[in-house]
Amino acid sequence: MKDKLIKVIGAGVGGVDVSSEHIKWADLLVGGERLLKEINSSKEKLLIKGSIKHILKRIAVAIKEGKKVLVVSDGDPLFFGIGKRMIQEFGKECVEIHPNVTVSQVACARLGIPFDEIKVVSIHGKKEFFYVLSALMQSDIVGIYTDGAEGPKRIAKELLKREIRDFFMIVLEELETDKERIREFKKIEHVLEEDFFDLNFAVLRRISGSKHTLKIGMDDSFYRHERGLITKKEIRVISISKLELKSDSTVWDIGAGCGSVGIECSCISKEGRIFCIEKELKRFLMIKENIKRTGAYIVEAVCGKAPDCLKELPSADRVFVGGGLSEDPLMLEHISRYMKQDGIIVINIALIENLANVLAFIKEKGWEFELTQVMISRSHPIGKSTAFSPLNPVFIIKVEKRSKNVVKDRKEK
Repeated sequence: MKDKLIKVIGAGVGGVDVSSEHIKWADLLVGGERLLKEINSSKEKLLIKGSIKHILKRIAVAIKEGKKVLVVSDGDPLFFGIGKRMIQEFGKECVEIHPNVTVSQVACARLGIPFDEIKVVSIHGKKEFFYVLSALMQSDIVGIYTDGAEGPKRIAKELLKREIRDFFMIVLEELETDKERIREFKKIEHVLEEDFFDLNFAVLRRISGSKHTLKIGMDDSFYRHERGLITKKEIRVISISKLELKSDSTVWDIGAGCGSVGIECSCISKEGRIFCIEKELKRFLMIKENIKRTGAYIVEAVCGKAPDCLKELPSADRVFVGGGLSEDPLMLEHISRYMKQDGIIVINIALIENLANVLAFIKEKGWEFELTQVMISRSHPIGKSTAFSPLNPVFIIKVEKRSKNVVKDRKEK
């Protein structure tokens, strides 16, 4: 294979496993402080610290000067490493990747976990925690690249804040070194009482018997709700289908009630963000309890009144409106202003007067819409026979927000 201008080398675990041939080949060595310190060479070194954009510019200058660049990375450079960014910046025709064993692989070996049974995520350098929450919904075993010595404590605090107690934590430190240490914490709060080495990897394993049931079309009785204020399961299924959810959709469930629609959206948008917005404190607390019951960890309950609270949330590309339009007919305009372009709004309406008002508003704006009337009857026994009892009919409006429908779009958070 012909040498390329940039080589990105995985250094392995527990030390720097880089061949002398690669070091001799290079004119410039690039890497983190710990890795470069272990390379005994007088070659020019560029420390990765601070803005990665600055490092990439320095590498680009070196290449123009005809220098050969060796980037040293932990483990596999293409597994939560710098390899992806290097290829994006310089192109795969200029970058040669040399993978090595990763910390997550060594951790699985220590714990006897098949590598194909663990979902691995990283919170290194990330403020958001929903990557972990999403992984917890998808797997019983989640490995986490942390952000230094405080990483395990941060994970514990985030879980306790959300009252997630379905997992215990194992922290593996300084793997493949003389200081290697593996500790198991059956209770997450005990993590807060300990100190950890900078080099650590956390594993969350589901406690036996704590698996939740979550699917689209859960029985209404499963959810805690107030006086029948719940989107009935048949209507829920149809409404969710009209949202045309993607795996990474950001969803607002406005007037969420008990949160059943938003919670079941998480079955599809497992890598997205879902916000159940409810102004009544009693119902807001019900949403939080229903999130715990279902294990829909990525769903966030928001106690607030739309549209005022929408500007504080990440822009949505899918919006479900289960209530509130009768109090504020202009809410749709506010929703359109704050959501993304080319998004979808699905509205449930039970009263004819509200339907007339909403349709008049939509037509005045010239928005494209689809209207469906749904009439559901459920069977029940009468003696030895079976009869049907009808539920109240529901009108479902689907509005597709295209560029021409835009009032004013804000920047995504």
